[in-house]
Parts: sequence; C-alpha cells; structure tokens
Amino acid sequence: MLNARSILEDAGVQPGMRVAEFAPSRTGHFPFAASPIVGEEGAVFAVHLLQDVLHDIEGHARVRGLKNVWPIRGDFERIGGVGLEDGLLDMILLAHALPHLQDDAGFAGELERLLKPDGKIVVIDWHPEADHPLSPHSDHCAHPDNVEYVFAHHGIARERWIDPADTHWGAVFRIA
Repeated sequence: MLNARSILEDAGVQPGMRVAEFAPSRTGHFPFAASPIVGEEGAVFAVHLLQDVLHDIEGHARVRGLKNVWPIRGDFERIGGVGLEDGLLDMILLAHALPHLQDDAGFAGELERLLKPDGKIVVIDWHPEADHPLSPHSDHCAHPDNVEYVFAHHGIARERWIDPADTHWGAVFRIA
C-alpha cells in the first residue's frame, strides 16, 4: 500500500545519511527501503521498545544481507531513552507511531537530542477519514492538525507536505 522507497526519496533521504524509524513494523518496511538509499556510508536504525519486533527485523536484515540496518531497543518518549549519540541523525521517520505516544514533551526532547541541527522528522499516518479495509478507526489516527499543534508547542514546524498514498497523509517537519 505504501511505497516506502518513493516516500523516503520524496522526504529527502540521500546516500550517506543516518536515518531512524521509531516504532517500525515487524517487517521493517521503511528501514529496509532506506538501506539501499543511504548505502554503505549511511546507517538505518530501527528503534522499538519490543525486543521481539527487533529480533524479527534483525532476522529479515540478515537474510537480505543488509549490513547497515541496526535494530535498537529504545524508549523514544524519554530524553536519553534511545541509545544513540546526540546529533547523530539526519532524519527520523514516524509511520503510524504518533497515536500511541503518551509523553509528547519527552518525545520532543528526544527528537531534538538525536537530530542534527538541519535534521528532519517525517510523519506518515492514515487519513482519519480513510475508507480502507485496513484503516484503523479515526481515534487511532494522528490527525495532521493535531500533530502540527503539538509539534508547534515543542518548537517543531512543518516544512512541507508529502503525499504518500490516497489513504495516508505525510509531512516533513524541522525543529525550529
């Protein structure tokens, strides 16, 4: 349904970048699409709280021979909760992750800690009114207006919209 490579290219992923997805799917859809784009000089981090999800991603990466995908157990709602150095990342991807957040202040602080000064945050989620057999109830979707409001409260501004699919919305954000 989502063409991960196309979305990542539209969002600006380039060779040599360090990219992380917070709360990736078990299939590693976005990390595996990012791997060939960033190439051998880049790195892709799949950050999740659940070890079994990371185990699945690690196994799939090994089978595919991807040496630049790194599963990392981390709590991205807590400053210092992701075991990566400050200012390491060029981009953080959040695909279907925001409706599950409980501590937006800790989350915003961790984004700011991990991103380079010119780093980007890419948000992808279902349109709240999407009519698709797999779409969640609108209560379980991140509404773009709400995301912009919460992000703005923490000094994160929308740079531009992207169009991931008819059923989804997307945007690229930056820390202001």
